[in-house]
Amino acid sequence: MKPIKFVLKLVLAAVIALGAMGIGGVYAQDKLKQVNLLKSVFSNDSNQRVTLIYEEVPPAPASLKPGEYPEGSLHYHTGHAVVYVISGALEIKFKGKKAQIIGPGGFFEELPGQVIQGKNASTTEWVKIVVFQVTDKDKPLAVDVK
Repeated sequence: MKPIKFVLKLVLAAVIALGAMGIGGVYAQDKLKQVNLLKSVFSNDSNQRVTLIYEEVPPAPASLKPGEYPEGSLHYHTGHAVVYVISGALEIKFKGKKAQIIGPGGFFEELPGQVIQGKNASTTEWVKIVVFQVTDKDKPLAVDVK
């Protein structure tokens, strides 16, 4: 239970910082917006790093049919990730499971190697999320699946 409390405190601090910085509106329209807030190795003798990333996900294309996801959205993370939804609604689908929608204040976790697809559940509103991830420092954060 202590790790979850730590993650939630870290996410809350990031949300407060983002609000103070006024992140929204500084990027080009209709592209994923990403700001690396933290990237740190745990200690000199550790092979793991922690990252905290703020993302704004553009509205889903209106041309997508129900159950379809944008090209390139199928991926997995190389480390344990926790995603917190600040605003909007994110539709996620883990491989072999039913899709679910996570709204403001909701969060979900992704286990290392767990294949997932995600998209903005809206065709008009942006989704704002924070991703907290612990992974080996020599591995990429995410890997696209073809």
